[in-house]
Amino acid sequence: TLSATKLPHYILPAWPALALAVAASMGLSAEPQKPWAAWAKHGVVTAAVILAMAAVAAVFVERQKPVPVVAAAVRASGVDGPLYVHGFDEPSLVFYSRRRTIALGSSDAVAAWSRLPGEAVLVIPRDRVAQLRAAAGEARLHEIAAASGWNYVNGRRLDLVAFVRASGR
Repeated sequence: TLSATKLPHYILPAWPALALAVAASMGLSAEPQKPWAAWAKHGVVTAAVILAMAAVAAVFVERQKPVPVVAAAVRASGVDGPLYVHGFDEPSLVFYSRRRTIALGSSDAVAAWSRLPGEAVLVIPRDRVAQLRAAAGEARLHEIAAASGWNYVNGRRLDLVAFVRASGR
């Protein structure tokens, strides 16, 4: 599906059943078939073709998501602990990053986060970067990833940026 919370592996249990149905529909029979059986056979084959087309489309759709790219950079950052988010908090980020997220709900919370000691990672939409840099200053933040794509949950373009907060004060 196009929902960001529906992950590609959710349809895996359907493949064995579909393969059996297609195989059964291709079986040859010496007996004359009833008219409804021919319609059922065509329906199964049509469903198999539609499902195969959907699988190909799913690969394209997955490439349009910015979350996997940003999450891979978060995992590779070497910074342990939760992932902080502001302005973007969707389950796909938890799945791909393999971390729990903590939402910073306001500008004041982002400013307070930026002043805390220790390394941490924050993911925000590109349109909130200026606000973050004003609160934290250039020296404390290091951009580790940026990705643009499509947010299928709300149907809009999405530019995500991940920052590591440098340790120290």
